[in-house]
Amino acid sequence: MDNIAGSKSSLGWAVQISVVLLVALWLFPTVGLLVSSFRTSDQISSSGWWQSLFPTEQNMTLRTTDPDNEGAQTLIDGVYTISGNLFGEPGDAEISVWGTSSRAIDVYTPGETADLGDGETITVQANGDYVWTGTEELSGRGQRAFVTATTPPDFTLDNYEQVLLSDNATDSMAKRSSIR
Repeated sequence: MDNIAGSKSSLGWAVQISVVLLVALWLFPTVGLLVSSFRTSDQISSSGWWQSLFPTEQNMTLRTTDPDNEGAQTLIDGVYTISGNLFGEPGDAEISVWGTSSRAIDVYTPGETADLGDGETITVQANGDYVWTGTEELSGRGQRAFVTATTPPDFTLDNYEQVLLSDNATDSMAKRSSIR
């Protein structure tokens, strides 16, 4: 019983480890919610928050420009041609495989040409650039392309804008009340 006032408890390390574990137990979900609040719904559904700083691979359905749009197609050497980018504009996304059917999205690699029948073909590049050609004038909706692409991390404030500033009654905190 000597020096009882000056001795440390032998369970001090257990208390400290318990406190660290409790802090971590609360910290991980909180950080996850914060990180997820800056991501799009597609990113949230395709990967966990802990992968948000790294590129992710996603399956996407993209569509070419509508042939009925003014100036969309040009006649080059007797072939009707529509060209553009499946992503809207070239970005950091990179296509690894693609297809023209949802059942076989990995039939083609970037740079290969798919025969669509009726004299139509489409070629898709890794950055999303495409050339859709046909021997007759192209019509209808734009051609669908099913792609597997690696997309870079993307953070946005759109979720906060939707909740805080939107006039949509179901998503907004800025609901307007009417006094009757």
